Amino acid sequence: MDYTTLSEFLLTILVSNMIAFIIGAIVSPPDPFTQFYYYLPLVPVTVVVSYLLVYRGGFDYIKARI
Repeated sequence: MDYTTLSEFLLTILVSNMIAFIIGAIVSPPDPFTQFYYYLPLVPVTVVVSYLLVYRGGFDYIKARI
């Protein structure tokens, strides 16, 4: 396994989890437990999206379209 691809995958997971946390904080009431319940289902989604972006050419497709 290529370490640059792995590090790109982990960085993508980190950034997408931060975005998911912000989305959960915006759409939920201002209770920390409720915000966690909104954030928790988004974690598997961020892993799948990160996989598609890094290993299935999602970033290359985005770069080609820009």
